[in-house]
Amino acid sequence: MKHWHRLGMVFHTLHPVIDGAIWCNQSSSMKIHTHSGGILPPPKPIISVIVTLIMVFSSLTQAAASPPASADVKITSIAASNGYSLFLRSDGTAWAVGNNTFGQLGDGTTTDRLTPVKVMSGVQAIAAGGRHSLFLKNDGTVWAVGNNFSGQLGVETTELWNNPPMKVMSGVEAIAAGYDYSLFLKSDGTAWTVGNNASGQLGDGTTTDRSTPVKIMSGVQTFATGWGGDSLFLKNDGTVWAVGSNGYGQLGDGTATARSTPVKVMSGVQAIATGAYHSLFLKNDGTAWAVGDNASGQLGDGTTTERSTPVEVSGVVVRAISLSGDLSFGSVMAGQTEIRTMVISNSGNVALSVTGIIYPTGYSGNWGSGVIAEGGSQIVVITFRPTTEQSYSGNLTVHSNANSGQITMSLNGGGQTFIPADVVFPAIAAHWSYNLFLRSDGTAWAVGNNTFGQLGDGTTTDRLTPVKVMSGVQAFAAGGEHSLFLRHDKNIWAVGNNALGQLGDGTTINRNIPVKVMSSVQAIAAGGSHSLFLKNDGSTWAVGNNASGQLGDGTATARSTPVKVMIGVQAIAAGEYHSLFLKNDGTAWAVGDNVSGQLGDGTTTDRNTPVKVMSSVQAIAAGGSHSLFLKHDGSVWAVGWNEYGQLGDGKATHRSTPVKIMSGVQAIAAGDYHSLFLRSDGTAWAVGNNILGQLGDGTTTDRNTPVKVMDGVRAIAATEERSLFLKQDGSVWAVGWNEYGQLGDGTTIDRIIPVKVMSLIVGGYEDFGPVITMQPKSQTVWQGESATFTVVAKGMGMLSYQWYKDGKAIKGATTTSYTIAKTTKENTGSYTLTIKDINGEATSAVAALTVQVPVKPKFTTQPQKQETGLGKSVTFTAKATGNPAPTYQWMFNGKIIAGATGESYALPTITAANLGTYTVVATSGPNKVTSKAATLTAVLPPKVTSAPLLGTQYALVSKGVKLSVKLEKNKAKATYQWLLNGTEIAGAVATKATYTAKADGIYSIRVTNSAGSVTSAVATVKLITPPKLAKDALTATATEVKEGMSVTYTVTVNAEASLDGLKYEWLKNGKVVAIQSNVSSLTASYTVTATRASVGKYSVRVTNGEGKIIGKATSKSIALKVIIPAKITSQPEAVMTVVAGKSLKLSVKAEGTAKLTYQWFKDGAPIAKAINASYSVKATSAVAGRYTVKVSNGNGLYFDESVPVQVIVIVPDN
Repeated sequence: MKHWHRLGMVFHTLHPVIDGAIWCNQSSSMKIHTHSGGILPPPKPIISVIVTLIMVFSSLTQAAASPPASADVKITSIAASNGYSLFLRSDGTAWAVGNNTFGQLGDGTTTDRLTPVKVMSGVQAIAAGGRHSLFLKNDGTVWAVGNNFSGQLGVETTELWNNPPMKVMSGVEAIAAGYDYSLFLKSDGTAWTVGNNASGQLGDGTTTDRSTPVKIMSGVQTFATGWGGDSLFLKNDGTVWAVGSNGYGQLGDGTATARSTPVKVMSGVQAIATGAYHSLFLKNDGTAWAVGDNASGQLGDGTTTERSTPVEVSGVVVRAISLSGDLSFGSVMAGQTEIRTMVISNSGNVALSVTGIIYPTGYSGNWGSGVIAEGGSQIVVITFRPTTEQSYSGNLTVHSNANSGQITMSLNGGGQTFIPADVVFPAIAAHWSYNLFLRSDGTAWAVGNNTFGQLGDGTTTDRLTPVKVMSGVQAFAAGGEHSLFLRHDKNIWAVGNNALGQLGDGTTINRNIPVKVMSSVQAIAAGGSHSLFLKNDGSTWAVGNNASGQLGDGTATARSTPVKVMIGVQAIAAGEYHSLFLKNDGTAWAVGDNVSGQLGDGTTTDRNTPVKVMSSVQAIAAGGSHSLFLKHDGSVWAVGWNEYGQLGDGKATHRSTPVKIMSGVQAIAAGDYHSLFLRSDGTAWAVGNNILGQLGDGTTTDRNTPVKVMDGVRAIAATEERSLFLKQDGSVWAVGWNEYGQLGDGTTIDRIIPVKVMSLIVGGYEDFGPVITMQPKSQTVWQGESATFTVVAKGMGMLSYQWYKDGKAIKGATTTSYTIAKTTKENTGSYTLTIKDINGEATSAVAALTVQVPVKPKFTTQPQKQETGLGKSVTFTAKATGNPAPTYQWMFNGKIIAGATGESYALPTITAANLGTYTVVATSGPNKVTSKAATLTAVLPPKVTSAPLLGTQYALVSKGVKLSVKLEKNKAKATYQWLLNGTEIAGAVATKATYTAKADGIYSIRVTNSAGSVTSAVATVKLITPPKLAKDALTATATEVKEGMSVTYTVTVNAEASLDGLKYEWLKNGKVVAIQSNVSSLTASYTVTATRASVGKYSVRVTNGEGKIIGKATSKSIALKVIIPAKITSQPEAVMTVVAGKSLKLSVKAEGTAKLTYQWFKDGAPIAKAINASYSVKATSAVAGRYTVKVSNGNGLYFDESVPVQVIVIVPDN
C-alpha cells in the first residue's frame, strides 16, 4: 500500500488534482496530513495566483534543466512548508522552489529560488518539514536535506546540510515531516522517528533529541504529524496510537499531558489526519471523530470547547464501505458449485455508489453495481464453480465512490476431480446433544444442539435436520460443545465452545464458523472440553481444559494453543476428562482424570503425564469415565466407571485394571455411560446405561452384558445418551436422546429403536433436496425505486432457480436474485423462488412486494414569522398534503431540531438563542419539500456592551466628567436613569446614554425598555480643585551661598487645592530636577547643596489629579548664586634675593567667583596701593623683609593668603 502524506503548512497550501494541475487555497493557516482513505477538503480554484505559482506551471513543464516534458508528464504529489514548496512529477523527478535559507530545496545552495529546480530522480513520495525536506525513492531509500539543528535529517551531524540530499535509511514505504522531526514507515510495518523530541513526539519513552532514527512500534499502516509536536499512528488492526505534545488534548487520551510513549486512543479506524493542535479520525463505520483544540469550532461538534477525548463530528459527508461474510468455500468437486454470501454495507452518512465488482477466476456473483442507501446494505450471492483440480484463492475487489476507494476481500477454495481413497467410506461422530456426518463426497453435515455454534453453520440455531458445514473433509470429532474437522489438505478446523481454549486458535472466543488451527494432521479427537491432534510425524498435541492433567503436558494449566505431548503415536481418543494414546508399538497410554480408575494403571490417582496401560492394542476408545481397548486378537478390554454396567463384564463394579469383555470385535465406541461393539460379522452390540434407549434394544433397561442391536453395520459412534450406526448401504441410523433433534430424524422424540436418519452416499435414494439458508424478504418501495429479492440455498450438484410472481413463473428470472430496476404499481404481489438440485426441489417463503404511488407533498399552511418577548412562548404550525401522509422535520437556521417532527413546533420559553429562521421539511415517500422561512424575533432587554471605565476618573470641579455607555443594537426605545452611589440622580433621566458627573462618587446607569432593564457600572469620579500659588508662595533660605552650603526652597499652595494626586515638580531654569508625587500636604520643600552647577533660577510647578494633570500652577523663580572662595593657584618663591637698585617683582595667580581683590603685606603691615596680583618695587635695603598677599572676593568674607616670601636685598660694595 502506498501512503500519501500531503503537508500544507502556514502561508500557502497546494492541491494536486486528477489532471496534474495545481490548485491553491489562499490564506491557509493550517497543516493537514492525509493518506489514501483520508479526508481532504476540496480545493478552491482561483483565477489569479501569485507570480511564483504562475512560474511553477511553466518551469515544471518547460524546465531548462531537463528536456521539455511530454504532455502526459503530470504533477502527482505536492508538499508545502514555511516559504517553500516541493513537487513530484509522474516521471519520478522531484522539484523545489522558494525559501532556501537552510538548503532545504536540496540544490546544493542556500539561494532562494523563484522558479523550481530539479532535486533528484526516481522519487515516489515527498514531505516538507519546517525547514527540511524528505524524499522517498522507488528503491525504498529515504533522502533528507535542510535544517538539522534537532537531528531531523537522521544523519550524524547537527550542521546545516546544504549539499544535495543525503541517504538516511532503506526499506521505507512512507514518510512524513513534522516541523523539526521526521517519521519513516518501513515495509515491514515498523515506524521510525528522528529529530526534536522536546514533547516526546518521537515516542521512544524519552524527551531526548535523536539524530539517528529510532524504532517505536510495529504493525503500522500509516501515520500523521501535527504542527505542535504530536504524532498519530494507525495500526493494521485499526487502532490509533498517539504520542507527543498534548497541551490541547489533541492526543485524545483524556488528558492534557504530553506523552513520550505512544498511547492507544481508539479502535476501528480507517484514516487519520492532524491539524494545528487537533486530530481527526475516520472510523470503519463511516463516522468522523475529532479531538483537541476547538477555539474556532474546528472539531465540528457544535461547540468551541476543547476536547481531550474524541467526539463525533456532526454533519460531515462520509462515504464508507465495509465487507463481511465467510468466503471460505473449501474443496468442491469440479463442475459442482458452492455458494456463500457477502454483505456490502454503507456505513457512511450519504448514499454509496458501487461501480463494479471484480471476481477472481472460478467465482461469480449475482450483483455488480448500484446505489446503496445511507445505512443500507446489499447482499451478494457468490458462486464458486471450479473446473479443474487446483487452488482458487484470490481477492475480490469492490469499486465505489467511498472515501477509501476500492476495497478487497479474500476468497479461497479448491477444485477436486476425484474422491480420495480415504474418503470413500463415510463416517459419523456424536457427542452430547448433536451429531456430525461425513458423506462420501467429503462434505460434513451437522444436526442438533447449536448453543455455542458447534454445528459450524454460522449461527447458534438448533437444527432438526442436518445442515452442510464444509467440503473437503476427511474426518471429524464431536466434543462436549465443540467440533473438529480434518480436511484432505491435512489442516484442522475447529468450531463451537472455546471457553477453555479447546478450539486451539489462541483465544477463548466461541466460534460459529470453523477456524483453522494447525496443519499436517492425520487424526483428531475431541473430549468434553479438550482436543487432541495427531500429526503426520506421529507427534501428539493437546489443547483446552487441563484441570485433571488430561493434556498430558505435566501441568494442570489450560491451553489455548496446542502443546506437544508425546511422539510415536498412531491413534488417539479423548474422554470427558482423560485422554488415550495408541503408540506405533501397540502399547496404549493414558493420562488425566482417574477417579474411577479409567486410566487402567491399577490406581485411582490422576496423571498429568501419560502412563502405559497395556500392549498388543489395535484400537482405543474413551468414554465419559471409562476406557475401551481392542487388541489385535479381536478381544475387547474395559476399565473405569461401571455404575451402569458399561464395562460389559456383567457387574457394576468400577475397575482400575482392564477386564476382558468379548471377542471377534473389529471396532469399538464409548459413550459417556455406555459402550458399543462392532463385530467382524457386521453385527452391532451395546451395553451400559439405557435410560433414554441409547442401547437400541427397544427398552430403557440398563445392561451389564452386551446385547445385539442390528445387522449389516459398517461403523459405530456413541455419545452421552445416544448411539449412531452406519450401515453397509451408506444409511445412518440413530437411537436414544433426541431433545434437540440431534438424532436428525426431523423430530425431538427420544428413540429406543434405531431410526434411519440420512444417506451418506452421494445420490442415495433417501438424499435431501436443496436447503434454503436465507429467505427472501418482503419489501415496500415507492414507484420508480428498485426492488431486489435474494435467496441463498445449498444443494447437491448444479442448482436451478425459477422466480414466481403470484404463482406464475417470471420469464428470465432464473438466478438467486430477482431485481426490478424501476418498480410500478403493477409489480405489487407475492414472490417466491423454486430451487432444484439432483435430489429434489425447495420453494422459498413468500416475499410480498408493495409498490406505493407517491404524491408529492404540498404545504397548505405555511409557518408564519413571529415577534415576541424573551421568556414568552411561541408555536409555529405548518400543514402539508401528500401520499403517504407527510412526516415533518423542523429546522432552525438550517439545522435539524431533534425531536421536532410534528405539524407544530412549540418553544415554551424564548431565549436569545431561539431567535432566528425556522423552516419545516415535509417528507412523503421519496419526495421532500421545504416550507417558507419564518423568522422569530423578540424585543430584547437592553444590553450594555461598553465596559466600565478603569480606575478613578479625575476632572476639574468646574468642568466635571462626561460619562457615556454603548448599547447593543436594539429596536426597542430605551430610557436612561443615572445613579450616584446606587441612588437615582434627580433629573438625570434622558433618552441618550450620556451624563456629566459634577460630584464625587460611583456612577452607574439603569437602561430600560419595554422588555426589561439592566443596570451597569460606569465609572468612579473624583472632582479636583486646582492648586494656586501666591506671588510669594516660594521662598528660599538664601540666594547667595558658598559652595557646599545648603539652600532650602519652600512653597505653600492655596488652602482650597485638592490633595488628590498632588504633585510638586521642582524646576531649575525651567527643567524638572526633582518630583514629589502624591503629597498629602499643601507645603513642600526642596533643598539644594550648592555646587558650581547649582547656579540658576529655581521654581516649582504644582499639579493635582490622578493619572493626568487636572490643575496646574507654577511659582515665580528665585535665583541662586554660588560663591567660590578665592584661592591662590600660583605662589611666589619662598626666598627671593635682589640686588639693591634692581626692581623686585612679586606676583601670584588666583581663582574664585566675583571680582578678586589683592592686598600685599610687608612684615605684617599692608603696603599702600599694593592691591594687584603683582607688586613691584625698586630694591633698597629698606625693601628687605617678609612679604605676603591676601586675595579675597565678595565682601572680604572669603580670602586666601599666600605663603610668606623672604626678600633679601644685597647692597654691593662701592
